[in-house]
Amino acid sequence: MFGAGYRWRNFKMPFKIGGGKKKTTTNNDLNLTGDFSIRRNSTIIRKLLENIDQPTAGLTILSFKLSADYVVNERFNVRLFFDKTINNPLISTSFPTANTAAGISVRFTLAQ
Repeated sequence: MFGAGYRWRNFKMPFKIGGGKKKTTTNNDLNLTGDFSIRRNSTIIRKLLENIDQPTAGLTILSFKLSADYVVNERFNVRLFFDKTINNPLISTSFPTANTAAGISVRFTLAQ
């Protein structure tokens, strides 16, 4: 697994927020993170007398994740994320699959 992150201090949003005449820009930190992993699982039948090793199940799993977190103020947080997982089977009777998840998460805290 390999992961990296970067914090962009005093990130200025490209648009102003707030209602009415008093619109403001925010200068909060933007946190960027990324993760990449490769994992291999396998099940092997070993026939010792015939000296044969035969895989019966297993996967090679590639995972790639990106996210960006931004705190608008002490009660409002926005997160953008992208997750991709690719499963490649070791045996020919299984099919490769891929799952993708992407979206926006908004968190609003009512209590302090």
